[in-house]
Amino acid sequence: MRRPKVGRALNLDREHAGLSEFVGGDVEIEKCIQTIGDTGLNVLLSGKVPLNPLEMLTSKRFADAIESLKSVYEVIIIDTPPVELVSDAMVLSRFAAGILFVVKADSTPYPVAKNSLVRMRRVGAPVIGAILNQFDVERAHKYYGDYSSFGTEYYYRNYGYQEKPQAAPKKVKLVANGGGKGNRNA
Repeated sequence: MRRPKVGRALNLDREHAGLSEFVGGDVEIEKCIQTIGDTGLNVLLSGKVPLNPLEMLTSKRFADAIESLKSVYEVIIIDTPPVELVSDAMVLSRFAAGILFVVKADSTPYPVAKNSLVRMRRVGAPVIGAILNQFDVERAHKYYGDYSSFGTEYYYRNYGYQEKPQAAPKKVKLVANGGGKGNRNA
């Protein structure tokens, strides 16, 4: 409702009526829904950005709109702005059966993600899991590969590589023990 990007990402008509027009009672739901090709997936974009998005999300009309959508759809996914920026996700959590918390890899600092989850827990949000978004598997493998043989095996088995590269032979340092009292192995 603030800086909508889903329409652009899915290449949909962003001028099409959306959630704000439906909640406002200006347009019927059937005229707000867009279908994504042959997938059977329907999308309800945000529509025109209201002057006060939070006021709309907390309104009785919005709650009624969500209930009418629940009567038609088995699964409804709502994309919200980050928890730390605005309280939309916390307000919308009252409608959720489950919340997937999305964290951008190598961007979201751990304390920010942790604080966001604490805030969601305080309002009783049903967080059921987390998604690590934009994770660079190859970069992680280069960093952690030497520390975890399981990670190496998992990486090559699950990402379709035919041949695992040969590991460099381990260097062994041999130290001769002279047998004397003062001589130690290094």
